[in-house]
Amino acid sequence: TQVDASRSVTVELVASSAGLPWRFDALEREVTLHPGQLVTVNYRVVNTLGRPVTAHAVMNAAPANAARYIEKQACFCFSDQTLAAGEERVMPVVFLVSPRAPRDMSTISLS
Repeated sequence: TQVDASRSVTVELVASSAGLPWRFDALEREVTLHPGQLVTVNYRVVNTLGRPVTAHAVMNAAPANAARYIEKQACFCFSDQTLAAGEERVMPVVFLVSPRAPRDMSTISLS
């Protein structure tokens, strides 16, 4: 993929545990990148329950059509994650915004 250095996209990173007994936070609140530029962001998750818990993350994007332009290379959302009681883990996501993204798409929210 070629990097489109003529423009930038700000990706806002939002984390939600959706009722799970986990604390889940994006370590970076946002990242600004050029379409085609590969970036790594990190999330921290802590299992606050006194027993192991397994969950599977699902990515959502806004605006609604933005998801088709997010190309994940590595993501904890690709498989189930099991955390032991009290376990804390930092989990990376490696992605890029496709250079095919509309030019007027300057901000994307990922949750």
